[in-house]
Amino acid sequence: MEITTERPRADVAVIALDGELDGSNFEQVIEAGRAARDAGATRIVLDLAGLRYMGSSGLVAIHSIALILRGQEPTSPDDGWQAIHDIGAGDGDGDALILAGPPPAIQRVLDRSGMASLVPVHPGDPARLDRISEGALRLARSLESRGFPDAAVRPVVRSDPDHKQAVDVVYEVRPGAPVHVVKVAFEGERWTRPKQLAKVAGLETGEPYVNAAVEEARARLFDTGVFARVTAGVDRTTDGGARVTFSLAERPRFRIGYGVRMVSGADKPSAVVDFSDGNFLGRAMTFGLRGLYETNDQIGRAYLNTGGLFGTSLSLETYTQARRFVDEGLVEDSREGALQLARPFGRSLTGRLYLRYRTTHIYEEEPDPFLPPFDIQIDRPYLGAQALWDTRSDLIDPSGGLFASLDVSGSGSWVGSDFEYARLFGQVNAYRSVSFLGRPFVWAQSLRGGWADAFSGQELLREERHFAGGEFSVRGYETESLGPREVLGDLIRPLGGEALFIVNQELRFPLPFDLTGLLFFDAGQVWEMVDDIDTDLAKAMGLGLRARTPVGLLRVDIGFPLDRREGEEGYKLYFGFGNAF
Repeated sequence: MEITTERPRADVAVIALDGELDGSNFEQVIEAGRAARDAGATRIVLDLAGLRYMGSSGLVAIHSIALILRGQEPTSPDDGWQAIHDIGAGDGDGDALILAGPPPAIQRVLDRSGMASLVPVHPGDPARLDRISEGALRLARSLESRGFPDAAVRPVVRSDPDHKQAVDVVYEVRPGAPVHVVKVAFEGERWTRPKQLAKVAGLETGEPYVNAAVEEARARLFDTGVFARVTAGVDRTTDGGARVTFSLAERPRFRIGYGVRMVSGADKPSAVVDFSDGNFLGRAMTFGLRGLYETNDQIGRAYLNTGGLFGTSLSLETYTQARRFVDEGLVEDSREGALQLARPFGRSLTGRLYLRYRTTHIYEEEPDPFLPPFDIQIDRPYLGAQALWDTRSDLIDPSGGLFASLDVSGSGSWVGSDFEYARLFGQVNAYRSVSFLGRPFVWAQSLRGGWADAFSGQELLREERHFAGGEFSVRGYETESLGPREVLGDLIRPLGGEALFIVNQELRFPLPFDLTGLLFFDAGQVWEMVDDIDTDLAKAMGLGLRARTPVGLLRVDIGFPLDRREGEEGYKLYFGFGNAF
């Protein structure tokens, strides 16, 4: 390799390299830089245009010349170019190393090493102030990320007396003293274990102190959902240490929720109770118990949500559930377990993958003594995926935003099941604030659709069919009563179907005393087969009232079916908590 040195000015040296820069000659490049410095050069331009190859030894040479210009002795070649970032002892005198004209192959080496980011402005580039300022910002951030929180970089633009159309750009670097973390402490925690806090924060003693890293640790602690407030304080010591203290205010750990609803014509009201521990075992996990009671339907569930797994945004959700459902003399006892992985994608989108196993035992409540008893058991695993999009302004009573979900599930021999089917269900709820005659309204809309089908000549399981009708579906009709029916001796019950469509429209308006009134229109239908889909929807109209109370949003709706069948009531009255959708 040929090395030539030119001196266009007393304080500038241009060292041109032609050939291959590797372990056999990199020390010659270092000596050329040292000789230029000893001859009075305070700025060196390394002309790389003639280089055909540069190995790691070439990076060491560049690093060494940078140190020489700073008045330091080069470190051992075994330390590599990374030491170029250790400019803590610089005096800010404006010495500079410029890399000029690297061919694409050499530029890729510089880019991979990160060295090119330290010298973003090159000779021959247009003198753009934005690029010059960007270079100062990148240099300062590079120093801050390596433990120099007080680093300051000031770009100085000077006219070149020998070239009227040229300027010299000098970055004056004042890195300040290096700072490292000497202690990480937490205060204000009540239930959370200190080891769990340290794990989530992810700050280690001895590592360089970085402002951004402390802020990221504070955000991770807050994102666990355990704390109502997280602040970070930093005490600097005279010997370059930083004590980081996170002040925490934990949210209430235990919560209990409940609800009661009543439908006209029903024998008794139904109730739901939910108890949860939001910081289970002091590890920012959620454990809960939930129970639903109706006269013919009882459900008990235990669930656990781990939050972030292994420091990632993935969370593991699992539950076990037992249910007993009695319908016209038939009893369904089911047991279900599930494992579910969830991951947020941004602020609004969440994706889920789940595996569930369900066992259902169906039998007669009072068998006929003169006939063989009806008694079957169905065991099946199934897999599914879910996507949720939520931009609602409020989860309970939104006045704007959108909620959408899509669920795809199925089972087959590929998961060890005797049943083969696929099922899809999607919904979109939209909320929009509007004004009419100077009065505010909220227009709430919901659209739901479903499809299911069995394969290999099998009949679709009843549990996977779609049903419609009731207070959260098409109001004014019995729960799950729409669509075809099946006759089992003296028992007549809804059959469900392969296809489902439901549309809901509500116009909500404010009333005195913190009340909200609404008018609604619901329509929907269930079809036994996809080929049966038509426009014959069951329709209903009605009105409702919402009241904000200390125990929640109270709901009263009355629905009038417009397409009722023989034996169906002329209206349905509903009492409960929350909105219908």
